[in-house]
Amino acid sequence: MFLKLPIIKEPHPQPLLLAGRGAKAQLLRGGVQVWHIIALSLFQGFINALDAPARQAFVPELVEHREDLANA
Repeated sequence: MFLKLPIIKEPHPQPLLLAGRGAKAQLLRGGVQVWHIIALSLFQGFINALDAPARQAFVPELVEHREDLANA
């Protein structure tokens, strides 16, 4: 009844782990402060607030048939 999708594993998770460890090391050493993280999070939130409605506005233009719009 349900689709069985294959589990996709990241072939090389090391770069992601190293990036996280590097950010943590910078935070602990004082290179990055907490307000830097807060400021970047706010900036990303502003970008997402503009990006999401813009993407939703493009969907009707990308779908050829009106009856397929609900599935897009």
